Amino acid sequence: DSLVELDLTVIGENIMRDTILCEGQPILFGVDTITQPGIYIDTLVSVDGCFSIIQLNVEIQNSISLLGPDQTICFEETPNIPLRVLGYDSLIWFDGRRQETIAVSTPGTYSVQAFSGSCILSDTIEIMEFCEQVAGIYIPNAFSPNDDNVNDFFQPQFVERPQNYSLKIFNRWGGLIYSSENEDPGWDGRVNGQPEPSGVYLYLMTADGAQKSGTITLIR
Repeated sequence: DSLVELDLTVIGENIMRDTILCEGQPILFGVDTITQPGIYIDTLVSVDGCFSIIQLNVEIQNSISLLGPDQTICFEETPNIPLRVLGYDSLIWFDGRRQETIAVSTPGTYSVQAFSGSCILSDTIEIMEFCEQVAGIYIPNAFSPNDDNVNDFFQPQFVERPQNYSLKIFNRWGGLIYSSENEDPGWDGRVNGQPEPSGVYLYLMTADGAQKSGTITLIR
């Protein structure tokens, strides 16, 4: 019997890369122009015959809503509302401001550009004003659920309790996070037992057929 020992050196290599495809910005990969998400393979051959395989995993960054749905606000009840965009390299608002959060106090159309690597995303939001007067109802514009037994719940106040009543709370993206009817204890600022962050939320109240909507500011 003989024992043969072989020392093997691999000159070529397999290379795997992940990248994001910005909308409207194709990627040049080898001789191919990539416009769709997927997995792409290219082979590089050296002068001595060795080759490397490159695998490119491409995901597309679709248009997303940076500012959420359009809003209808009564500025008499809520003097200003924050517009907030988080998680991007930099921002440019309609008026040149660059911070993550700005406050608006008048109705109008507001826009922002967000930069993430080579991707540029943009969005606009329409802020409209409407103040509906419902007799015998007081709706606060802020509450502070910090368990000090002072203003811990968001709950409309009635001179005379309506027979049919419902309250719904939505987050800034339009998602329903609280709903109650008739014997309503009010919203304690939590969703599934977890405290929601400070910010502006939307409410829709119905009392004996009359509807009122607006915003409520949660303060922690």
